[in-house]
This record gives sequence, C-alpha cells and structure tokens, in this order.
Amino acid sequence: MKEKIIKDGKEKKFNELWKESKKEIFRLQLLNTYRVDDEKKLFEDYKKGKHIDLSKDGEFNNWLHMIQTKKNQGVRIIDLEIVELPLNKYNLFGIDLFLSKTNKIGQETLYIERKNARKLISGFKDYWMFDSKAIIPMNYNKYGYFLNMDRVIQDKKELAKYIELKNNLLKIAIPMKKFLRNNKIK
Repeated sequence: MKEKIIKDGKEKKFNELWKESKKEIFRLQLLNTYRVDDEKKLFEDYKKGKHIDLSKDGEFNNWLHMIQTKKNQGVRIIDLEIVELPLNKYNLFGIDLFLSKTNKIGQETLYIERKNARKLISGFKDYWMFDSKAIIPMNYNKYGYFLNMDRVIQDKKELAKYIELKNNLLKIAIPMKKFLRNNKIK
C-alpha cells in the first residue's frame, strides 16, 4: 500500500513514465495481501490497535507529493484493487493508513470483488499503465513479496490487451467509499 519507489534497474524508467504522464496513471492490484518489509512493524502495530503516525514517514510523504504533483497537473490517478470479501486485515490497514490519505489528495481508489472480475483478470498480473502508452507489469512471489518489474511494454498490439482489460474493469469498478458503504465496512 505504501508505495515504494522501485529500487532496481527499471526505477528510472518508472519515474520517467510517472513524470511524463499527462492524462492518466492507472494501477491494477490483484493480490489479497502484499508483504512489504517497510510496512511490517506498521502492520503489526495496526493489528494491535496502536496509533500510527505517518507524518514523519519520508517515503510515504514523498509518495503523497508525487500524487499531488500529478493531480495539480490535471493527471487522473486510479488505483483499482481486486479484493475478496470480507476484506482482510491487510486491506483494512491499507484503507485506514494509506488510501484514506491518497484519496484526500485526489487519487481514485476503486474496488471490484474478485468473483466479479475472475474471468477478466485471468492471465494478467499487477501492472502500472501510463497514459495508455506504456505498461509496467509487476512481479510478486506467491507470498506477496515484490520481486521486480517486467520490461516496459509499449508495443501497440500488447498494449491493446491491457487497455481493454482496464476499460472492462472500470465499467464494473466501485469507488472506495461506495464499496465500503455497500458492504457495511467502516
């Protein structure tokens, strides 16, 4: 949930695509739980009901700044999450700590219950899309740990599959607040 600027050879390309985006940045998240080492203590504290203050978290504040900068430039930022109901503790942790803040500054978080998207997402993995011109698929192991980014996809034929998936998912996606209300969460 707390975005980590990718620290491998493709970090530069991700950051370039982010900065160059003029219309839309789209992210598809398919896993139920992501295991992020930097979040481990935060997640444990959250499960224990402890107060968590992210105001001094430099990495998260940098992420908020990146989102705010793009929003100020008129770029639409969409985070679409495919989830199981009931939401697990990790989903709630993400909503309470991170998404509540990113949505306040203009990110759109959308949800689809997995059973409603299963056929559409078959064969796909998490990815970022920048202005429907470039895709960066993300690789995670079976436990939800980030492994790496795939190559940047810019081939029009390959892009078309991802664009079609995005468009089909957006037709059935529900904004976060409405999804939570409809499912009596929070």
